Amino acid sequence: MGSGADILIIPFVAMLLFAWLAVFVAFFNRRPAKWLVGFAASIFSLIALLVMIENRGHFFFALETLFGYYPICLFTYATLAMSWIALKAPLRYPDVTDLQSRTTQGKPRWRWFFLLLSLTVATVGYGFWFVIDWHQGEAKTIALLAGNETVKIRSLEIRAQQRKVICTDPEVLRYLEQQFRNHEPHPDFGGTSYHLRVRYEGGGSDELSTYWPNENKFCLFVGEPGEGGKPHGIHFPKPRPKGIDEIKAFLSATIKDVAGQVLILESGKSRIENNPSLIEK
Repeated sequence: MGSGADILIIPFVAMLLFAWLAVFVAFFNRRPAKWLVGFAASIFSLIALLVMIENRGHFFFALETLFGYYPICLFTYATLAMSWIALKAPLRYPDVTDLQSRTTQGKPRWRWFFLLLSLTVATVGYGFWFVIDWHQGEAKTIALLAGNETVKIRSLEIRAQQRKVICTDPEVLRYLEQQFRNHEPHPDFGGTSYHLRVRYEGGGSDELSTYWPNENKFCLFVGEPGEGGKPHGIHFPKPRPKGIDEIKAFLSATIKDVAGQVLILESGKSRIENNPSLIEK
């Protein structure tokens, strides 16, 4: 994400956990729920202060970090939503006062409670799966670049510049695996940036930043460029599969010619599909 914001993942998670816990507590007592929301708000203020300090008081960058389009900003929006629910949503039935002015406290809305509990379990389960899948993918990328012959790519996607490539062609994938193993360790070339997502056989996926010059090669980074990420040059020596030339031609085409298009390479064949959502408005 840049400018050190990645190190804030722990306070972001803590902030969301306090807000999420506040919702469950609010089913039984709103007062301690307010305290938990206050803790979440304090953590949010601390995060904003740290971002401001690290970026020399750059207010608009702090806003972008906290409310922009980065994946970590989902924690901010989820915290705001959970906090509002904990403070304002009718999580309990109204209190009832009888003719003798005796008040019976309303009970929790158990259907809502168990619905939220189910969503929590599903979200936590997905979170664990996502982390495990990411760690497996990163480890397999590093092993493949180190020359491991057992690592196999199941599929890859290349996206950005209003276009996308999806490849499951075994011939192309086996070729790319070998070029990963034979990579250039310290490349010095730039090009057009694309996001590369690699899915591996046996589990694990990895998201990599890549740069494609208009040549028979590209550069990928393990880690974020400019933040300690290590570049690796991937070359396309001949003989090479026809699919590699199709990918190169598609990525080097102008946006005007391929905007909204998806190049799909399957076993021994390829086709173009349209996806209007890729076009930037």
